[in-house]
Amino acid sequence: MVNSDPYEAAALSLREKESRLIAELDAVRKSLAGISAAREAAGLQPPEATTTIPKIEVSPPPPAVLPSKYKGMGLEAASTKVLSESDRIELTGKQIWAALEAAGFTLLSDRPEQSVSWALRKRERKEGDVILVGDGKWGMVSWYSAERLRQLRARRNNASTRNSAEHIEKTKAGIANARKTRLDNWGPRRRITAEQMAAAYHAIRSGAKSKLAAAKAGGMVWPTFNFYWCNYEMERWKPGDDFPPQRRAVPLKSKDIPLKEMWPSDAKSANGHSKDSGPQLLLQPTE
Repeated sequence: MVNSDPYEAAALSLREKESRLIAELDAVRKSLAGISAAREAAGLQPPEATTTIPKIEVSPPPPAVLPSKYKGMGLEAASTKVLSESDRIELTGKQIWAALEAAGFTLLSDRPEQSVSWALRKRERKEGDVILVGDGKWGMVSWYSAERLRQLRARRNNASTRNSAEHIEKTKAGIANARKTRLDNWGPRRRITAEQMAAAYHAIRSGAKSKLAAAKAGGMVWPTFNFYWCNYEMERWKPGDDFPPQRRAVPLKSKDIPLKEMWPSDAKSANGHSKDSGPQLLLQPTE
């Protein structure tokens, strides 16, 4: 569309010149202020001015009204137009907004880049001519083959706007690097050690009066000691075995584990395991 106003180009040029002059004037005033401060620091009196320079009050220029090729378009259509004119280069919402803003497009939003992305999501659902290709980048559907479109849609993770397969591979690579370069153990830190549990084991087999006493003997707080007994088959464990033992298929409650059945000495052989001919410890969750 050709601009019908023959004076707009001249007015725009003058506004730009006015902006440059205002910037130069502001720089001169800052320099003069610096000279005055230096004089005062040196204890010098400023010379009497022979001429008086009138102070010029300059009002800020009115905002330029740019002839925009996006005039009359909503955000959705304008964002799509920017993308379609990008020479087949995939763009993020931030890059698209930068192009719109440079062309004079205004938007009452604290997060215009996010608004662009939401507008394109709506466009993707409604018109189907744009597609989120991964890592926050958008492209035009017409740029890709049918097979490539199928791959993009299959691999896309809608929750994070990232390519799911790529994200998984990057995560695996990061974990492998961390294990190799700076981590001795992976996963949550073990809350207690086998030595602590062994101390509790010996306390119980020596006649500890309570579960709390056994926990304290191992330097553990009661909730941690109780957690291991409820969630792991501690009755099958003895000092020297791998720790922790096998996890229970169904966790127990504390009331299901009486003190007298925790590593009882009278039902154990010298090596700490139940005798084959003796009674077997059977802990079951309460129905």
